Amino acid sequence: MASFIGTFTNRVDRKGRVSVPARFRAALAATPAAGAFNGVVVSPNGGLGAIDACDSQRIEDTIERLDTRDGLTPEEQQAIELVLSDSEELPFDGEGRIILPERLIALSGIGDKAVFVGIGRVFQIWSPERRQAWQAEAAQGPHGQIGLKDLWSLGAGGAA
Repeated sequence: MASFIGTFTNRVDRKGRVSVPARFRAALAATPAAGAFNGVVVSPNGGLGAIDACDSQRIEDTIERLDTRDGLTPEEQQAIELVLSDSEELPFDGEGRIILPERLIALSGIGDKAVFVGIGRVFQIWSPERRQAWQAEAAQGPHGQIGLKDLWSLGAGGAA
């Protein structure tokens, strides 16, 4: 599976085309399922007002998990089904761009710029204004001032 870190801002044209950052495209191309689909899988993240994106291998692994129902509660199964049914494959054009669907542009409030944020095995696509507001709010929380050195202490009972 691909991994994504960093934040990049790219222009969105009138047709909704936006270039996926080269670093993210390289990570997507390096995944085992990359030969099957040259693009990205996206899904709305209504809770954040952003777009979640991942490689097709993550989707295949999720489908496998759903098929085996290994350790999933009925609520978790339902959540996976909801996300998968609302997901979409967006192929890259010859210049590494995707076309953002109108419904996702409307959900995310993306205008002429999109912010790509790597958060591990997925990345998100935000409007600059929403991302800035989210970051400002998160910075006020208990973990708002942590750095890389502090990441391993999170979830292990340690404070940042």
